[in-house]
Amino acid sequence: MRKYIKSKNDTLWHWKPKCPEYPGKACVESDIQKDDNIEIRYQIPPNDRLCPSCIQIEADEKISLQSKEMLRDDDLV
Repeated sequence: MRKYIKSKNDTLWHWKPKCPEYPGKACVESDIQKDDNIEIRYQIPPNDRLCPSCIQIEADEKISLQSKEMLRDDDLV
């Protein structure tokens, strides 16, 4: 399940912890859940903006995965 997260004073929602703007990056998950300054949603937030960096990270991951699927492990040396 995808988790969207943002700081309450931010307008962008994040879902990729690799994102440099991901809120609570240095915190453990249980601390993020308790933080009153962080909002979490488990469905795509309506009428809100998604982080362009998270979008790019996801696109890069898909390209990387597709590349690996085209090559079998024994093809990699």
